[in-house]
Amino acid sequence: MPGTLSRAAALTLIVGLTLIWISSGLPNQSWWRPGLLLVIAVSMVPGVLWILKRQGRRAIPAAAIFAVVMFAVLVYADFLIAWYRGQVEM
Repeated sequence: MPGTLSRAAALTLIVGLTLIWISSGLPNQSWWRPGLLLVIAVSMVPGVLWILKRQGRRAIPAAAIFAVVMFAVLVYADFLIAWYRGQVEM
């Protein structure tokens, strides 16, 4: 199970960070921010499907916890990318 979770996390981070990096470079960010949740949801799907494919039905609780943790990680990554690009105002 740890190998499956680490591969799913890597898959989710690769897809998620790529989509977040691309979306943060779009002009006129005000209309795209609500779409960030869609980007995060789409990027979590491959990781959750990987867990379910490898472990079957008994992995549903692990997949749910994985989804919550990866959501938090991707939101934090989006903040860091926006901060790096100077899009965060204090």
